[in-house]
Amino acid sequence: MRSYIYLFTLLLIICSCKDDDMQSGTQVEKDETESAILLTIDGAEESIIFGCQSAPSLYSVGYRQDGSAGKYLYDQGYQKIPLQENRALAFDLIMYTDIQIEELSASELKELLETNPQLLEIEVSLEENDLVYQNQFQELPSLQSDYANKKIVAENEVLNFELGEIKSFECFDDASKIVLNLEYQAIIKTKDQQDQKSISLNLQIFLGEW
Repeated sequence: MRSYIYLFTLLLIICSCKDDDMQSGTQVEKDETESAILLTIDGAEESIIFGCQSAPSLYSVGYRQDGSAGKYLYDQGYQKIPLQENRALAFDLIMYTDIQIEELSASELKELLETNPQLLEIEVSLEENDLVYQNQFQELPSLQSDYANKKIVAENEVLNFELGEIKSFECFDDASKIVLNLEYQAIIKTKDQQDQKSISLNLQIFLGEW
């Protein structure tokens, strides 16, 4: 909870600065789609704040069927966020279910997650030099996701999230988005489990429809 407070304090400072500019007569276009990431790796903190037109990485949304399990794998997230010290972060928010999520509206998706919070999972990847640390690994034979057979290597995983209001933004082509506040902590490892990193990830982003 302390991490959440720190994260929202950063956002509050930014919003306060914008209000001061407006009051002084300077016209400032407010970006209501600000996202924030507070990342801690082995105790070292790094924060990233950005708008929808200045995202640090490609944000992808998609889904595919896991033919071996008869389920769908829905995912959306940032593919490669540059960090300090030649590092890069990627994460995917995942729903692995037989429910056809792509047919749900934003309000229906929010209701589903509020009543079934266990449906929302996260896949985290940290690149550092020639090593890749993740919380889980999976093979992708042919076009199947094979998510059911994923190998979880992370230790001490904690995932909590809160869903906020539903908004519609012009820069997202007026698509409906759910405000998502998420906190994730774990010890992530390389695939051979010979190296590891302690990671804490606090997000305020916008979960979209599929």
